[in-house]
Amino acid sequence: MSWGRIADAATPDHDRTRIVPVRRVEGGVWRAIGAVGTPHLANLLNAHALALLPPGTGHGTLVELLPLPR
Repeated sequence: MSWGRIADAATPDHDRTRIVPVRRVEGGVWRAIGAVGTPHLANLLNAHALALLPPGTGHGTLVELLPLPR
């Protein structure tokens, strides 16, 4: 596991953790691929990792990342 800063806005749920596919972008931050609220499995094709977004996650929050095999 590793850690990274998320570049997206806050998660829509304030009471549960979301698992979303993310991709590393310029500046070393991570951006969700597709909708943060309900990610689609097809988004995994271009993802570098899965991000665990706990309640209250917002722009610039340090989050746990689960790298995906290439």
